[in-house]
Amino acid sequence: MFKKIQNIEDGLTYLEKLLQKKFKNSVEYYEIKKDSLSYSEKKDTKTIIYYSNTNELYKLLFDNLSGSNIANKKYNCPFNRLGIMLDCARNGVPSISGLKKFIASIACLGYTYLGLYFEDCFEVDNEPFFGYMRGRYTKNELVDIVNFASCFGVEIVPYIQTLAHISRIFNHYDVYTAKIRDTNDILLIDEPRTYQLVENEIATISTVFQSKYVNIGMDEAFLMGLGKYREIHGIVDRKELLLRHAGKICDICKKYGLTPIAYSDTFVRLYSKDTVIPDNLILNVWNYSANCEDKDNPLNLIKNEKTFSSGIHKWYGYAPLNEFSQGVVLPAISYAKTHYKDFSISLWGDDGDECSYNSVWYSLIKASSNIFDEDNNTVNDNKSLLLTGYTLQELLCLDLPNKVFDCQMKRPINISKYLLFEDLFYGVADKADSKIYTKYFKKNKEILKNLSNKKSNYSYIFDELYKLCAVLEQKNDLRIDLLNAYKNKDIKALESLYKEKLPVLIVSLRSFSKSVEKCWGIEKKPFGFEVQTIRLSGLIARLIYIKNKVKKFVLGKIKRIEELDEINLSPLPRDDEYNGASLFNNYEMNVTYGNITHRTYN
Repeated sequence: MFKKIQNIEDGLTYLEKLLQKKFKNSVEYYEIKKDSLSYSEKKDTKTIIYYSNTNELYKLLFDNLSGSNIANKKYNCPFNRLGIMLDCARNGVPSISGLKKFIASIACLGYTYLGLYFEDCFEVDNEPFFGYMRGRYTKNELVDIVNFASCFGVEIVPYIQTLAHISRIFNHYDVYTAKIRDTNDILLIDEPRTYQLVENEIATISTVFQSKYVNIGMDEAFLMGLGKYREIHGIVDRKELLLRHAGKICDICKKYGLTPIAYSDTFVRLYSKDTVIPDNLILNVWNYSANCEDKDNPLNLIKNEKTFSSGIHKWYGYAPLNEFSQGVVLPAISYAKTHYKDFSISLWGDDGDECSYNSVWYSLIKASSNIFDEDNNTVNDNKSLLLTGYTLQELLCLDLPNKVFDCQMKRPINISKYLLFEDLFYGVADKADSKIYTKYFKKNKEILKNLSNKKSNYSYIFDELYKLCAVLEQKNDLRIDLLNAYKNKDIKALESLYKEKLPVLIVSLRSFSKSVEKCWGIEKKPFGFEVQTIRLSGLIARLIYIKNKVKKFVLGKIKRIEELDEINLSPLPRDDEYNGASLFNNYEMNVTYGNITHRTYN
């Protein structure tokens, strides 16, 4: 256990333990006038750092520890604020210990703030049902995190939702759904209880966080006013509705001395030349593709201050897409350097937050070196080794469960997720089955297995993805083999399936499931893991059912397998550079053509 961080000396002690490197006796540091240029110099065997804020101290220190070999180095960042947004609301709430390690590590790379995307995953005064059983952070936990981060010069920024993307509170019908739900995941505008909830959130935030900023969300709220609101008020001008709501939220923020930031997309969708955005509202432009510049975007006509967010794609299953993300983040940095003073990188966790937030250090290191114009392979490798115990190229291997092709990944591919959950009886009708993938899974399994044996704080991630590749290697051919064997009434092949291949796969899945549990336990609170339990245990139970049904057919206890009598509409493998692999990130649609949940929208 690390002791409570109270000052820079304690912070340096924490960092020594985190990096497993003794350096305190070889560094001296002196605070200089605020807003002066921080710099470092070498004197004999000592590193002397003159810093105007704590964040710059840690960046310069880490640069020197990484062997930049620069005797006199000046801190040089093109952005006033440089952040990372970490999703805490898609089932995976980072543990306090995991969050602290992440904060200290990003401080070393020069990131100045960490946005925590909560939705409802934080304690709010007078709202006992808000975030109930979702792993919400208590106020004491948040104060602990904020104080810890401030010792490393990292600002913690709350990200909440004040219009859409707040669906989980609607688990509580009498408290929220019946009173403040418009439709789907959208709050009911003009309803006093809505603003009471938001004010309770903002009031709590003002007592817990040191930041003057709060991200109020409001993205993708395109159905606002079309549910209960329309039933009550009829058809209204939805642009005016949005602006009236935004004005009320911004007034609440102003009351508590906070500056609101909202995602820009809903405002842009409803924009016209007479649109007036609240004066104190900063718009957050987000773009997770490579094409950042759009000269005809009406956003360019809105005069409010703006920030820019790119994204590292870790929201498509258990494996990250670092290689693809380089083609997104690096152009975004180049664009943002000439257009914005606030730049951030989003780490979302869509559809279950399966992917470790520590699987993207490759991208975070590369982004930092690009931002600070320090893109030196040797230095970057040294930074990577210090932070993670792996070289950059080794970290990039975490992408391998999706690399079933030889070209560079220029569009997102997540075959490791949809093949994992694909039902052997049903398949996924718009995804090609290809035996060519098996050789890639076999090769990638061995690479990840070897890397999982390295001494590192992050070897457990390599172990998880090695075991995922082992499952995919065994599972890839099974549906094709099963269909062919059943069609041809090949009893010997069917016997092999239920006696050998399916039992072996089930054992591998249990091993993978344990590694997922280990990874989750290291990085996150236990809340939300029940979804992983249901999905992976459900997959194992389904395979046992399939095994037993094939056995019954072989033994003559049933005359047919109805699911396999259906026409297979899966396409033939495509002859493209990705061997037909594609993107499909919806667990429910992946595992069934039926319904898992009944959705109500009003």
